[in-house]
Amino acid sequence: MNSVKRIYISEITAELPYYPIKYEGKYIKDEDHYFSIHAKRYLHTYNLLSDVINKGDCVLDIGGEPGHITNMIRRDFSEYVHVAGLWQNALIDSRFKELSIKAFNCDIDNESLPFNDDSYDVVTFFEVVEHMVNVPQVLREIHRILKPGGRVILSTPNAAKLKNRIRAVFGKGIGWPNVNRNENESGQGFFDLPFYARHYKEYTAKELDYLLANAGFQSAKFIYKNSYAKSYTRALSKFNSRFSDTIFYLGTKA
Repeated sequence: MNSVKRIYISEITAELPYYPIKYEGKYIKDEDHYFSIHAKRYLHTYNLLSDVINKGDCVLDIGGEPGHITNMIRRDFSEYVHVAGLWQNALIDSRFKELSIKAFNCDIDNESLPFNDDSYDVVTFFEVVEHMVNVPQVLREIHRILKPGGRVILSTPNAAKLKNRIRAVFGKGIGWPNVNRNENESGQGFFDLPFYARHYKEYTAKELDYLLANAGFQSAKFIYKNSYAKSYTRALSKFNSRFSDTIFYLGTKA
């Protein structure tokens, strides 16, 4: 693997280039704010990538927006990285051009990936699967484009995290209380949102293991990390890692 040192949040923040993007969202002020919210997850992601990607590997980052992780891969792990997805903001295309990363516009939920079989050494799929509807098809496409022995790395919210378990005890759904029923804007009403609010579905590790095994992946490894949790969850997660809020998965194509 690459001889890349493990790093801390401050180092990522200091070194990663910013390209201002106007994010439209109730809780997102700007890109710096977006980055700070997700900095711990970026740290866990970076350190996992340093264990998995070899210099010279051909890598596809699926999803990619807003480009932070794709740029990490290009800058520190392999210059041979592409990105595929549909972007919420048209400026994302110009960002990838500026970073010299070839981007492929593809509706991954409804279209086949525009790549030949056995094309990539590594596919990364961070914080995307929870937004997908046709997940089995997407995972089969990832398996198809990987070379034999190729690796898939993904992360996703843990549906069985401690916060969700506590909510269930009190009869509250996972998306609660993210819905504001007093607002009339489209997408804010209770019945306008999916069950998981912004996400179509969130998964437990067992559910992911089932889906990925059916897609043909082997050598499954799950890693639990806290990216957003409060201090009491972090403390309890030391006794049961499955309380953590983020699941990382590493699988191999036979």
